Amino acid sequence: GAGKTSLVKALLNKEAASELKGEITLAKNMEWVYIDQNYSLVKPDLNLVQNLMEYHKSVTESRAKEQLGKFQFKSESDMKKLGKNLSGGEMVRLMMAMITSFPIDLVILDEPTNNLDVETVEVLIQALNNFRGAVIVISHNIDFLNRINIKTAYLIKDRKLKVMNVSPTDKEAFYKMIIQ
Repeated sequence: GAGKTSLVKALLNKEAASELKGEITLAKNMEWVYIDQNYSLVKPDLNLVQNLMEYHKSVTESRAKEQLGKFQFKSESDMKKLGKNLSGGEMVRLMMAMITSFPIDLVILDEPTNNLDVETVEVLIQALNNFRGAVIVISHNIDFLNRINIKTAYLIKDRKLKVMNVSPTDKEAFYKMIIQ
């Protein structure tokens, strides 16, 4: 109810920005991807190779397999797994393989750790720390924010976006500011 979803919608869709006061400008030709809590980029009835090729139409099957291999999918049986049969960690690894199969400038993650076990969160942290673009993360998980090296944080309060004067590295101060 604070406005996080409205902010994300505005970032993704100029028409939704009309609900908000202020202005959002994205660079021309900026490549971005939005990843929701359910990782809906992954199609449940497609296998890993098909998912990657469906997401990025110009990727060949051999290139898709090469990309998946970078994310620990090595065997043919791995490649044939359907999206609906993936563990949480496999889902995150596939999603990261998909979004890094072409140059991308910005990843927007909406509560990415909500439904993940500890091991899967570790996979996500490692993938994000290896990502070289910008990241916007909507999260209440201070440890996660700290471990992906978030330096600037914003608080949405009373439907207003405010820069926080502390970073997630100072967990106690950060938490106090959030609950005020």
